[in-house]
Amino acid sequence: MIRAKPRSWRREALDELFGEIRSRRDELVEELLKVMARDRNASRVVRYGREDATAVVGGFENNLIDVLERWWCRVEQLDREFREFSTIGSPRQDEKKAAARKHACYEITQDPERAYTLNYLSTQQLLPAYQFPVETFSLDPGVPDTPTIYRAAAVAIEEFAPGNFVYANGHKLRSIRVLYPGGPGVGAVGTARSDAEAAGRLQAFHFCEVCDEAVESGRNTCPRCGDALGLATDVVFVDAFEAEESLRITSEEESRQRQIFDRRESLLTQSAVTCRLYSYPLHPVELLTLAEILVTNWGPLESKTGEGRRFWLCPDCGRHLPYDPADRAHERQVRSWRDYHTHFCSGEPVPLVLAHRFQADCLILNLLGRADTRTVGRRTLSPTAVTLAEALRAGAGRLLELEADELGVFVRRPPAGSSAEQIVFYETVPGGAGYLEEMAGRLPEAAKAAQEALYDHDCSKACYLCLKHYRNQGWHPFFNKDLVRDVLVTMVGLDHVEPETASHGAGAARLEQMIAARTSESDKTVSRYPKGEIEEPLRAALDRLGITDGERDFEVLDEEGRLVTVPDFAWPDLKIAVYCDSYAYHGKPDTLELDARKRNYLQSRGWVVFTFWGRTILRDPEGCARQVAEVLGSRRRQSELGAKGTAFSPPQGA
Repeated sequence: MIRAKPRSWRREALDELFGEIRSRRDELVEELLKVMARDRNASRVVRYGREDATAVVGGFENNLIDVLERWWCRVEQLDREFREFSTIGSPRQDEKKAAARKHACYEITQDPERAYTLNYLSTQQLLPAYQFPVETFSLDPGVPDTPTIYRAAAVAIEEFAPGNFVYANGHKLRSIRVLYPGGPGVGAVGTARSDAEAAGRLQAFHFCEVCDEAVESGRNTCPRCGDALGLATDVVFVDAFEAEESLRITSEEESRQRQIFDRRESLLTQSAVTCRLYSYPLHPVELLTLAEILVTNWGPLESKTGEGRRFWLCPDCGRHLPYDPADRAHERQVRSWRDYHTHFCSGEPVPLVLAHRFQADCLILNLLGRADTRTVGRRTLSPTAVTLAEALRAGAGRLLELEADELGVFVRRPPAGSSAEQIVFYETVPGGAGYLEEMAGRLPEAAKAAQEALYDHDCSKACYLCLKHYRNQGWHPFFNKDLVRDVLVTMVGLDHVEPETASHGAGAARLEQMIAARTSESDKTVSRYPKGEIEEPLRAALDRLGITDGERDFEVLDEEGRLVTVPDFAWPDLKIAVYCDSYAYHGKPDTLELDARKRNYLQSRGWVVFTFWGRTILRDPEGCARQVAEVLGSRRRQSELGAKGTAFSPPQGA
């Protein structure tokens, strides 16, 4: 057992270390510069110069004290709870939980490996590890024979979420509590209303109902779309959780194991340190350094509303009430939980959102939208944008040889009236590792790698070999890799561009300028092509692949016999249409909107639609033709299985 009650940790024991760091500050800065010199000289990274090295040395003292303060708060909490659980006659007596607290305390104070100072500081991301440091969350398993479980924060915010089940060392564990001690506000209790607030972990955010932007409380209008903001939502920043062994297996518990959480990601406006703009034609990219990302978990998704039902957490002790107190169907369970909870504290549970906030490099890809939004639950997104986002993430992973969780991506919901889409990529390594800087300069190569990831195997729309994985389950209904074939062909053909210094938001503004220049014909790189000038090279490329049965200028009629659209090439029996467009005409806003309606009409009826810009066809007609050929081959194979009920029915007007 824990024999002597710990009293404090000796901060003065570090005075000698801190004094040496201050006296050798300039020498340490020079040594840090040498570590990164090779990569900087080879232009692999542009950061980690003198300013960054000086900041690392200057901030080490406060960073180390913060880590040790959090460690001490956890030691005090474990000691207090061990004594309460092990006191004979106490209403909280529980030998199993007392043993678990004893083990957890031993682990962070005496264990030869976990409590080893350098190893512990590495686990807390203060010192280097054998890989890039990734912010981690911890789960105290609540059983004495299982060590603390660590996961990357991006994964743990769902896996360790209260009410969820985790399997470890032969135990079925249920997360029951978030841990507040050791938060950023330690020691500044003041007028705080709860432990969560005193620890500095509770904060209010507005979430714009128009564009989903996350805005810190205190503003009245959304800085991105200008719409009025509603009431603020309380979010709680936690990085440690507690579990207990679950021995009961009921149908209700089993259903909760399959729950999907309402996870949302936001780029906090104007949070970046620097911005550089890569002006790829019609695909301008912003590279932001040290921008802030906010990841939130709103709780298990409700099937009826498509919203997360939030987490009912006690703001004092962090314990989780797994039921809505207002739900009469669980009145008995709520009453039982309250009776048990009074043994620990007098706090009342409140609905909260879990949150994780960190700085990382971000890349924002701006491109023309296709007005094809769909609503699944609370998500209203473009299937084309969502598919392209995950495709480019996979392509960049292949190109840069990254692990699956080293890049994150999300699609920003466009403001009302906007015809553009924004895809945000971010590095999960705190502070950034330079991956997105390389991706920004090699965007065409990332698009080429995305083609290989998506189309080197046969699957319908998407599968776990290309686009799907556990973390993007909420996107699975949107995926359709046939939607981005033409987009990727265009991106593969983009020319290299040099970055320029800019401010956040320059990418969206540059896209608008590009559209305006092309529609006014002031952009001399784009011209209006005579009929046949871009169609014939594509026809010839198709001929070389043995494809000669496409119908030219096929008229698609609606159910009442009215003309809807006329693709340049069509295979009506297989529902494939190809448009060869000149941006000098089709780049006008009203024409883009009309094209989107026609494309959506066909896609809603099972057609695969390709739109190749004239410049893309003239540069790489074979590449365009290959994409058409792949879809033709796939649909012909499926059509041959008509006896099994998978044949394509001809469209109206064919």
